[in-house]
Amino acid sequence: MVDNVTSFFKPRLIVIYLYILFSFIAKPPIMPEIYVTYSLYLVIGYAMLIIVKDKTIYWNKFLTWSLSIMALCFFSTIYAKNMSVTFDRIYYLFIPIALSFAITQLITSEKDIKNILIVLAIAGGILYINMLKYGLFETTERLGQEFAGNANAFASMVLFSTIAAMCTIYLSKNKILWIVMIAIIIANYHMLILSEGRKFLIAPLLFLFILMFKSSGFKFNRLAIIGIVAIIAIPIIWNILVNINVVPDTLVRRIEMTFAILEGRSGYMGEGDLERQRMIVKGFDYFTMSPIWGNGHANFSYLFSLEDTGGHIGHFSHNNYIELLCNLGIIGFLVYYAFYYKTLKSTAKIQTKANNIVFTYIIVLMILEFGIVSYYLFYLLQILICIASLAIFDRKKIKIQKT
Repeated sequence: MVDNVTSFFKPRLIVIYLYILFSFIAKPPIMPEIYVTYSLYLVIGYAMLIIVKDKTIYWNKFLTWSLSIMALCFFSTIYAKNMSVTFDRIYYLFIPIALSFAITQLITSEKDIKNILIVLAIAGGILYINMLKYGLFETTERLGQEFAGNANAFASMVLFSTIAAMCTIYLSKNKILWIVMIAIIIANYHMLILSEGRKFLIAPLLFLFILMFKSSGFKFNRLAIIGIVAIIAIPIIWNILVNINVVPDTLVRRIEMTFAILEGRSGYMGEGDLERQRMIVKGFDYFTMSPIWGNGHANFSYLFSLEDTGGHIGHFSHNNYIELLCNLGIIGFLVYYAFYYKTLKSTAKIQTKANNIVFTYIIVLMILEFGIVSYYLFYLLQILICIASLAIFDRKKIKIQKT
C-alpha cells in the first residue's frame, strides 16, 4: 500500500495532476483561469529541471510526428493565403508540443500512465461537484457554453474524463476504484447530456464497444452479442431518461434530426447541421484550389470569412479531414494520419490491455474527427495521445554530453 501511495504521489506526476485538474476547473466562477497557465509552466519547468539533473532527454515517435506537423505549418506561411492568420495559430501548436515533450520526460513507467488516467477521470468528478456548488447547471444555454465559452469544448473535456474512467476500470482490479469510476461516468454522462453534444454522447459507448471487441480478439460472435445487448439496452435507457425529464428537449430534437438524416430525410436537418454541411463543402472546394500543399495552416478560417457577411475570422470546418486537406493539402493529410496508421498497425494484432486501449482510442478519435478538428491540438487531447505513444513505443534515451 505504501509503495502504491508513493508511486502515485511522485513529484514529477503531481505537476501533471495539477495541470489536468486546473484544465478542468480553472475558469470563473470556480477559480481564475490563470492557474492553467501557471500549472502548464510548472510542468514544463519541472521537466527542464529533470533534464538538467539527469543530463538525459527522452524522445519518442509521437514527438517526431508532432514536430513534422509543426514544420509543415511553418512552411505553409510561405504560400498561405493569409500569412498573419497562420502565424497567429502557430503559438497554439507550440504549447501542446512543449507540454507533450515535458510529459515524455516525466513519465517513467506504465504505472505512471495508469495514475494519470485515474486523475484525468477524477478531474471530471471534481468538475461535476463544482458545477453543483456554483449553480452552473442552472443555465438557459447548453451546459458549458457560459462556463467554458463553448459547449463542445466543455463536452470534450468531460468525454476524455469518461474514457479515462473506463480505461481505469479496464486496467484495475480494485473494486472500490471501480465504484468511484462508475460514479464519475454517471456524473459525466449527466454533463454530456446537458451539453447536448450528440457525438460526445455516443463516443464513450463506441469506445466501450470497440474495446470489448478488440479484447475478444476480434471475435464476431462476441461482437454480435454486444451489439444485440446495446440495441436493446440503449433505447430503453434513453426512453427512461427522456420520460423523467433528464434529457433537454433540444437534445431530443437533435437526436431525432440525426436519425432523420441517417434515413436520408435531409429536410429535417437543423440550422446548425446545414451550416456545418456548408462548411465541409466549402472546405473541400478550398482544397481543390491547392490540393498538394493546401492553402496554409488555419486558412480555412480566412477563406470562409471572405464568404461570411460579417467577415469574422475564427470559424473552422468541424471536420478534421477537411480542415487538414484545406490547410495543408494531401502532403499534410498523409503526414498527419501516418502516426494514426502506425499506431493502429502496431496495436491491432497484439493482445495486451495497453494495446487494446490505444487501438480503441485511435479508432474512436478518427470517428470523432468527422465532427471535430483535433488537428488544432487541444491540450488534453495531446496528453492522451502522448500517453498512448508512450505505452506503445519505447522511448529513446539521449544523453547530454558535458562540454
